[in-house]
Amino acid sequence: MATIREALSKRIEKGETDSNKMVQAVSKQLGVNPTSVRNMLTEIRRKAPTSGRSLKDFKQTYDKNTVVPQKIKKALKELGASWEYEAEFIKRAGVNYTDMNTFREMFGDNVVYVKKDNKKIWCGTVAFANQLKELI
Repeated sequence: MATIREALSKRIEKGETDSNKMVQAVSKQLGVNPTSVRNMLTEIRRKAPTSGRSLKDFKQTYDKNTVVPQKIKKALKELGASWEYEAEFIKRAGVNYTDMNTFREMFGDNVVYVKKDNKKIWCGTVAFANQLKELI
């Protein structure tokens, strides 16, 4: 007969996350009081090893090649089917001019160059940018 700890550990390894369902199932399976099962589950989770941060976490915090494009993508999503001059878009994205110059080409389909005014316009969607390019 399995112990409470073994039964709970198997369910956790399988990826079960609902504590209430887990407690009810194990107490029914082993014929024990649900309070005993819940106490054991709390103990197991308290002793569970925690890992440090991953490389992905580091990149999302400090790597400009990850952070700046994420900010630009977020700003483009906020912009939707509309446009802004680059100066306004830089403020929306929360990046500086140097970073924008570095990463602008990555989002070239969203940028419309207005030669008459010598300005750059950022469009939230590529389809909208194509519509504007046809008008120029």
